[in-house]
Amino acid sequence: MRQHYGDRAEVLAPAGSIQSLHAALAAGADAVYMGGSRFGARAYAENPEEKEFLEAIDYCHLHGRRLYLTLNTLLKPREIERDLYAYVEPMYLQGLDGVIVQDFGVLRFLRQEFPGLPLHASTQMTITGPEGARAAKDMGCSRIVPARELSLAEIRQIKEETGIELEVFVHGALCYCYSGQCLMSSLIGGRSGNRGRCAGTCRLPFTVPPKDREEINALSLKDLCALPFLPDLLDAGVYSFKIEGRMKSPLYAAGITEIYRKYTDLYLAEGREGFRIDPRDLDQLRQIYDRGGFTNRYFIAKNGRDMMAFAEKPKFREVPPELVKRLKESYVDADWKEKISGECVCLSGEPIRARAIYPLKDGDAIEVSAEGNVADAAKNRAVTEEEIRRPFEKTGDTPFEWEALTIQTDGKSFVPMGAVKELRRELLEKLRETLVLPYRRAGQEKGAAIQGESAAIQGKERREQSVEFLAYVEQPGQLNAALRCPEVTGIILDSEAIPNAEWRTFLDNCHKAQKQGFLAFPYIFRIQSRVEWKERAATLKELSPDGFLVRNVDEARFMREQGLPGRMLAESSLYAYNSLAREEARDVFAPDLFMAPLEEKEGELAALNLNEECLLVYGYLPMMVTANCVQNNFGGCKKTPGYRFLGDRMGEKFPVACRCHSCCNVIFNSRPFSLLGCQKEVQALAPVAIRMNFTLESEQETEALLKEYAGVFARGEQDHAPAGSFTRGHFKRGVQ
Repeated sequence: MRQHYGDRAEVLAPAGSIQSLHAALAAGADAVYMGGSRFGARAYAENPEEKEFLEAIDYCHLHGRRLYLTLNTLLKPREIERDLYAYVEPMYLQGLDGVIVQDFGVLRFLRQEFPGLPLHASTQMTITGPEGARAAKDMGCSRIVPARELSLAEIRQIKEETGIELEVFVHGALCYCYSGQCLMSSLIGGRSGNRGRCAGTCRLPFTVPPKDREEINALSLKDLCALPFLPDLLDAGVYSFKIEGRMKSPLYAAGITEIYRKYTDLYLAEGREGFRIDPRDLDQLRQIYDRGGFTNRYFIAKNGRDMMAFAEKPKFREVPPELVKRLKESYVDADWKEKISGECVCLSGEPIRARAIYPLKDGDAIEVSAEGNVADAAKNRAVTEEEIRRPFEKTGDTPFEWEALTIQTDGKSFVPMGAVKELRRELLEKLRETLVLPYRRAGQEKGAAIQGESAAIQGKERREQSVEFLAYVEQPGQLNAALRCPEVTGIILDSEAIPNAEWRTFLDNCHKAQKQGFLAFPYIFRIQSRVEWKERAATLKELSPDGFLVRNVDEARFMREQGLPGRMLAESSLYAYNSLAREEARDVFAPDLFMAPLEEKEGELAALNLNEECLLVYGYLPMMVTANCVQNNFGGCKKTPGYRFLGDRMGEKFPVACRCHSCCNVIFNSRPFSLLGCQKEVQALAPVAIRMNFTLESEQETEALLKEYAGVFARGEQDHAPAGSFTRGHFKRGVQ
């Protein structure tokens, strides 16, 4: 199977439409990534319907390029059971080159139902280290797209320790939040990024102390431009250079791809010594799209004020007309064709014959031939070479054009021009089929994974058992209140809440109060955390906690690889959005308890079956986990953990937790989530555990809340609505 590019590195371009796909490939992309009509993370792009998508697959293959389907959202159980097979099967049979996936259940489904289909772990999986990469390999992924916040050193470590193929973003918009960890658009506007419908809420103005009346783009990052780092990325083992922008125009796809093609080839040909960036090419990148400047700081640092686009409105420039004209003529509107050579032979008394030769990059070639009608002896005038050439060299809407065409006649024959045209059509169609045929796949027997999903949904009986009552705490006062509450059966302590030297005391106090003690891993697991937790592994085994709360794939895999004792509590951010996802997580991580998804409503949770899951009944919901720091951006880093606040235009105040030890921010919703008033609904769901989260609350507030919620959910006292301002989250409304 041939390749024009991509032997040593791949330039991967966005295609939000068929026109963008054509433009990007013409500009030199080795591959494009594109959403179909369902389940992609850009639901509002001009995604093609099935027929167009299948034609797009062939178009890529005819030009020796690749097409990856974005299936990088979380799927509800009914979508997997009813829709997913029929959606993917035509693309699979056509020769789809890969699928970019977020959902564990989708990975399991595709691996079982469509053997041989390359699976790529989306950046939405928030993989930040080698443990997460190994987990993705175990789930069948041949490539990962790591978190965009990683440094060159972290990228290199993943490659060195796992050998997995890496696809890294090199250009385009940067989310303020770690991809896959954002619920801001979901909770504020009901449009979930995990379902491909992000409203870009973070790009709106916010107020930040001490200037609480001044609105600023507090959560808006500049666009990424990694062009100067291409040599470093290649040396770190990155294979695929990914350009963001499926919501952008064909002009953008062409103009950005052109530059990254040029400098990828330059480095591969001449190495570092010959790698010099022409300032005019950087100007072209800025002219095509500029969100207040470019940044590439994540490759060398964790965050920084100079990464921010603080302007009230992004200062977009109009693309210079001469640049628009050149890009349109060269790529966007160009009729891009593959050059072929061949011949047509017309001899009296013999069938007219033709052959076409398609050159391959390695010097070999693909050759096809065809025969037409028998040429008659000329009665009046023999057909000329020019008369045959004119209709034969017209390739029309085919992807080919003649670079060299030889016409041979004997000066004694005659053939109708209709027969010449028919021979040409047959020849070029035969060449087309020869080129795409190696990509086609045979059909598979349908249904193993679908039946598994149905069984997982319907086949489990609810167990009669006592319900665990868990309290998650972040402050010593909250811990004290939880220890005093008789209904609390287990306490989850945030690992950064107290010094690790005091963890033994925490566990001893839990056990004295006849409660289980769990330690929560950091919200994000980067290289510093990995080193520290490895150093603590022996101590943790000796302390023997009752278990750990893990928040992402890296932490779940780390806990198992290090042999840490106790139960694994899988946070809702380790998404088990459907029953197949739970089955996959069990095989790869073996969690003992799942947190119920925060974006599914009551009826969907009932279908999911919560007899293995813990349901949150109170707490401020985390909306963002971010490498960038509000304190650092607006007052300078003081390494002082605590809470800051962002204000929006509606007067809401959003708590921002500065997690200085692990160097990240967690932005919470402005109002706490509460299921008081929903006692009957919670009982009907029959979760194996319920949980309360405490973040901002004082010791006295925590004690009062525990008493109130324990009365309703543990002692069966009369239900009532919570006091003050609160939210039901998605428990009643859900997301699309």
